[in-house]
Amino acid sequence: MSRTLEQGLKLLKVLADLCEREDGARVPLRQIATAADMNKSTVHRLLQSFTKYGFVEAHEGGAYGLGSASLLLARAALGRNAMLAAAIPIMRDIAQQTNETVSLSERRDLFNVTIYEIESTQPIRYANKLGNAAPLHISAGGRVVLAFSDPSVQAAVFDQKLERITAKSIVDPTKLRTKLAEVKKAGFAISSGERVVGTNSISVPILKSDGYAHGAMSILWPSRGNGIDRERIATWPPMLVSAVQNLHGA
Repeated sequence: MSRTLEQGLKLLKVLADLCEREDGARVPLRQIATAADMNKSTVHRLLQSFTKYGFVEAHEGGAYGLGSASLLLARAALGRNAMLAAAIPIMRDIAQQTNETVSLSERRDLFNVTIYEIESTQPIRYANKLGNAAPLHISAGGRVVLAFSDPSVQAAVFDQKLERITAKSIVDPTKLRTKLAEVKKAGFAISSGERVVGTNSISVPILKSDGYAHGAMSILWPSRGNGIDRERIATWPPMLVSAVQNLHGA
């Protein structure tokens, strides 16, 4: 993917998040540039291109909002993915409660792929990129999907060499099988530093009507200190498990 295209897609996602948080408000250029961590001239140039094709609307005072073309894309995406449409309001509630990033992923072959994310508003935060794909044995999101996948998917994962990403990645097949059994029994997965050092995640599966995982919902955050991290790991899983109950079978 070209750098310009990647910057443009990132910017459009940032603008969508800002409009959502501000209840559809018109967002100043400076605020967009700060949230996207990009310089104002680059942001202005990209926004002008999006405006030309209707994905962004320019307003008085140098503010911007989403255009009709973006709304058409959103409607098409929601119409094709019932899980995503049902999950977004729940994700908003969790993001508001925790002030951390909330991510939605789905299994594609032997990977866990991020399809939607609401980023934390905190200056120091942890988030994935949309479309980011991680092996199913890595991190809480992948592992909870793998634990609730059908036996053929699990067999395919164990038939290949388990990739190590950090020192905490679980690459021993015996240890991974034990961990999957624990996840299946608990109904959620926890990860600390397996994919990115200094980060944490809690994930729960979203199940299809056949009882196997369609995807996962996760809370992601950078380490906030051992005491805070331990408290969250102890108290947030039940909240997340409860939140997704109505998504099963979507």
